[in-house]
Amino acid sequence: MATDRGLGPDSNESSGTSVETGRLERDLVEALTAIGNYLGAINVMLARETKPGPELLADVLDKAMVQYERAANAARRLHLRAMDSGDADSPPGVPS
Repeated sequence: MATDRGLGPDSNESSGTSVETGRLERDLVEALTAIGNYLGAINVMLARETKPGPELLADVLDKAMVQYERAANAARRLHLRAMDSGDADSPPGVPS
């Protein structure tokens, strides 16, 4: 089992914070993977000789959008956590 050497009694980051960050990172990766899978499925559908109906395409796109919202929320929460901990850099052109 891998361990994070930055955690422990001498660390500035609590175990709970690390667990929450890990959960958010996992949510982000899973959502991005799902988006890629849904878009890949649409690509396969459109490459077939028999094209899918608009209802099927709309259904798959809706599912991809749900995952986009999941990814955006996880990214937003990760960014807020980084800002709270002082680890986030300001965007280009924005003074810190």
